[in-house]
Parts: sequence; structure tokens; C-alpha cells
Amino acid sequence: MPMIWASVKRLFLIGISSSVLKPEKILLSKPISLREDYPEGKQHILWLVEDAEYPASTWAGIEMARFRELRLIKGGKKRAAQFFRENLNKKVHRSIVESLLHDQRDYMKRVRGNGGARDDLKKEKILILSGIYDAKEAKRRGILLERDEFVAVRMHKV
Repeated sequence: MPMIWASVKRLFLIGISSSVLKPEKILLSKPISLREDYPEGKQHILWLVEDAEYPASTWAGIEMARFRELRLIKGGKKRAAQFFRENLNKKVHRSIVESLLHDQRDYMKRVRGNGGARDDLKKEKILILSGIYDAKEAKRRGILLERDEFVAVRMHKV
């Protein structure tokens, strides 16, 4: 069974106990402690990942008080448009959009064109770029989007 240990420095370790690698040691070994005052415990672990930085939360940069207010807006399209209007140039994970539009059966329809927030914001010269459909346009603008991310940007003047 993998062991996962996190430090207060936003680093983490993933390893396998020597008792897993050598089952005959299971009965002979004492429980392994990773506490700082017992460093010997760490030497009985094969570290798969060591001192790796924790990835940033998908919720980093989202103002939660305002997010909760936005969730109260009636109408999914209107709610999505206001959220992207207020979060220009900020990458937003799909799970955040799903949380925002928690009461919508097809929450992605509220974001897409063809009657969604994308159409309303286009009138205001704001584009909602998707990591799936608009990755090339985002890259052209210097934005790298993962498949499950969105970003709202102002349209370039032509």
C-alpha cells in the first residue's frame, strides 16, 4: 500500500514501505514512523516521489464569498455570464463551472454558444475559450489551457 506524507512546506512524498516489498518482514518490523524525531523510519521506504510540490488548487483565486452570491442568481446562462465577466483572464476548471451551475441539468449548455453565456458575452466583446475547442486560439494569445479549463478574454481590436 502506498504511503503519502505531506509537509507544511507544500511538499509531498509518496513511497512504498519495505514491508510491502519484502512480505517476510511484515511480522518482524515495527510500525514505521515518519515523524521528524524518528528519521530512521524513512529509510525503510522506497520513495517514488520525493519533495514534489503540491499542485495549486483549482479553486485558487476564486473569491468564495462572491462565488456563493453568484450561485443565487436565477438562470444558469445569466449566472455563467456574470461569473466569466468578473473573472476575465483567469483559468477556470470545469468543476468550478459545474459547482456554479449546480442546479442545471446540462450545465455546459449554459456556457456554450447557441443560446448560452458565450453568445451574450460576445456582444460585450468577451470570448469564453475552452481547452477542448479553442486551445489554438488560447495558445495564440499566450494562454495554455488544459482540456477541462476555460478562460474569458477580451476580443482583440481588429
